[in-house]
Amino acid sequence: MEPVSTVLLIDDHALFRRGVSQFIQMNPDFHVVGEAASGREGVVLALDLKPDVILIDLNMPEMNGVETIALLRENGVDPRYIVLTVSDNERDAVAALRAGAHGYLLKDMEPEELCLNLRKVLKGTAVPGESVTGNLFQALSGGQPLHSSETDLSAREQEVLACDLR
Repeated sequence: MEPVSTVLLIDDHALFRRGVSQFIQMNPDFHVVGEAASGREGVVLALDLKPDVILIDLNMPEMNGVETIALLRENGVDPRYIVLTVSDNERDAVAALRAGAHGYLLKDMEPEELCLNLRKVLKGTAVPGESVTGNLFQALSGGQPLHSSETDLSAREQEVLACDLR
């Protein structure tokens, strides 16, 4: 019998956090050891609880998920990190993976998939969500550049983009 894996949830939405916690607790392979409503609170709990997996929201006030992962890693907290978010933006996914996330899952996933992905990430497998995988693969393989809007560009970058160098 494998030991029970510990999970810490970091998400600023209490109702979502509670629902995910209750769902995970229904599985005997996992035990939710803590819940945090902010990145800073999550760092304090993670340093104390040393969970096996941290499920973390990307978009939180004060300190986002990428910043939280970076701070946790700076402080020597080295569990498996899974970003659980509503953002399917490639830039967000790339930023999370570069920060050290081992998974990037969307909150609209089927609940049954969550524990399957927790098991996968604990075994060392990266778990990018299906809807993100195609976009990331295409962007990183050179098929298409990462999507960006003109509002993401500075005035000078827009000017350079508009130039015809022929």
